[in-house]
Amino acid sequence: VGDAHWLKRDFVRMAEAYEHATSLLDWSLTAWQRLGDAYRLQGRIEEARTAYQRAALAEFPPGTSVYYRALGIAYQTAGWNEEAIAALNKSVAIRGTLQSNILLSSMYINQRNWEAAVAAANEAHRLDIWSDQPYIALGLVEQERGDSEAAIKDHEQALFRHPQSDALLYLAPTIAFAHGREAALAESQGLVGYKLGFAAPLLAVANIQGGLGRIDDALAAARQAWAWEPVNSSAAVRLGNIQQILG
Repeated sequence: VGDAHWLKRDFVRMAEAYEHATSLLDWSLTAWQRLGDAYRLQGRIEEARTAYQRAALAEFPPGTSVYYRALGIAYQTAGWNEEAIAALNKSVAIRGTLQSNILLSSMYINQRNWEAAVAAANEAHRLDIWSDQPYIALGLVEQERGDSEAAIKDHEQALFRHPQSDALLYLAPTIAFAHGREAALAESQGLVGYKLGFAAPLLAVANIQGGLGRIDDALAAARQAWAWEPVNSSAAVRLGNIQQILG
């Protein structure tokens, strides 16, 4: 019911529904977070803040690193960047984790605070040198700075650590921007994940081939991705799009 009122932009009745939900499910993180959204959308900021804090308390002990991380995520979702950064800094001060530092880095990137973003990403790397996520964050910083070559190297390092890393979303477009689509295709086809037939690298290649007008090749790559991972919705969507083009 609350979601239905949200879609209708009736934020007063949306809040009423979620207030009822929290009275029935006091332990529900989702109910409290959406109640916070309902208050925020009405401009009831302090009530929204209290609801977000209750959302974090629903699953995590107060004052712990995970509590402040959950609170930071809630604030980030609400678009409260300064509050999110403050909460995440409290989280890492209590106990530094990969996830909290990556979240901090992404928040600093949104604020175009490159130095702080790099520091948080480097700290995440120190905590887990085999994670791909710090390199993705560093690559995004370099992209924003306009250093495509440095960004490419960072995304390659991410993919070295995780062949199906989200760095795939950034590597090919960055190479295409700097060196053209043919270079992006050659790089993507040289990835270990592509050679092993993993779905995500295959889809990255299919996207480039489609952009180059090589529809048959794109179809073959998408089919291979679908065969590797039949439950992959991205593979299904890409395959359907190509088949639609072919009629």
